[in-house]
Amino acid sequence: MKRMLKNSTATIGTVLVLCLVACATTQTPQELTDARSAYQRVQTQSNSSTRFKPDKVRAAKVALDMAEASFLDSPSSQETRDLASTARKKAELAEGSGLIEADVAKAEVGKDAK
Repeated sequence: MKRMLKNSTATIGTVLVLCLVACATTQTPQELTDARSAYQRVQTQSNSSTRFKPDKVRAAKVALDMAEASFLDSPSSQETRDLASTARKKAELAEGSGLIEADVAKAEVGKDAK
């Protein structure tokens, strides 16, 4: 009886450990979360009056897609974090250039009105 109880306890313990390992999820790197947010801002703002250069937005999307693919292959790798950081920077570049062009256009309109 004691032997059966020991085997049952060991089996239950093994099953619990396997369940915990199987249920563990991989944490998304902060760099990828930041890249997603930056690209989402560009997407949201591109529907407003601010116009972004399509080539810069496309470059940001391609970089984000590469980071997402790397995350699926190797979630915690340095390469994934580096690609995500590059994607964030490209999205911020697209956002910044669009905002600068919008400011220049506003300044020209104000200048013409005087």
